[in-house]
Amino acid sequence: MNRHHPEEAVSHVLGVALMVALAVILAAVTASFVLSMTGGLQTMKFVSVVGEKNDDGTATFTIQGGEDLKTVTGIALVYQDGTVEHHFFGASPSAGATNTSTSSVAGQRIVLAASFTDGTQMMILEKQF
Repeated sequence: MNRHHPEEAVSHVLGVALMVALAVILAAVTASFVLSMTGGLQTMKFVSVVGEKNDDGTATFTIQGGEDLKTVTGIALVYQDGTVEHHFFGASPSAGATNTSTSSVAGQRIVLAASFTDGTQMMILEKQF
């Protein structure tokens, strides 16, 4: 009888196992890279403000509250053309405070941006009038 012995040093099963191991390692490295990219994100702040357009074209804004309101150092009203009303609600904004824009907001996109004690700034309202 003549027996045939393969001369391959590595079986196909071992080759597949090595490929699976390589894929798992590559996936782990990719996942650790992607997850490390989120380290610089800011935590979300919660401050609620509403705005309503008045008959004369201005808008009145009211602070409703929020768990981070106590850390707000100032709120700026930003018009679409770049004009800014700094400290729109004064130096210590509080729940229930209201203020009216000095200019017309008709047809404009208005943004209210808050500054916080930790140095961060965040948009707390964006509205198209």
